Amino acid sequence: MVEFLKKLSTKLGGTTEEEDIEDYLETLGVEEETFEEEADVWIKPFMLESDEDANGVVAALQEGAIALINIEPLYKRNKTRLKRALDAIRKYVETIDGDIVRVSEYKILATPRGIKVYRGKKRRR
Repeated sequence: MVEFLKKLSTKLGGTTEEEDIEDYLETLGVEEETFEEEADVWIKPFMLESDEDANGVVAALQEGAIALINIEPLYKRNKTRLKRALDAIRKYVETIDGDIVRVSEYKILATPRGIKVYRGKKRRR
C-alpha cells in the first residue's frame, strides 16, 4: 500500500523523500574535472578497481593532494590485489611522512607530507 501511495504521489507531481535527497546529492557532484582553480590543497577522490590504480593515488600525493580512496570495488573482487595496492600506497606515504587511515568500511584517506589525520584523544598515563 505504501509503495502504491508513493507511485500515486509521484504521478500527481509530488516527489518522494528518496527522490528529493537524490536530486540534492546530484547538485553536489563534480560538474567537470578541472584543477585550474587555485587552492592550497586539493582532495582528490579515487576508486580502486585494480591494484594499478594505486599509481594514480601516489601521483596525487606527489602533487600534494589528499587522496580519498574508495576501495569497495577491489575489496569485493580481489582482496589480495587490494592489499598489494594499499601496501604500495602505504609505503609511499611512509617515505614522505604523510598519513594513511581507514575512515569507513570502504574509504581510505591518504595525505601528503605535513598533513596528519586525527585519530582521537590519546590517554595520558
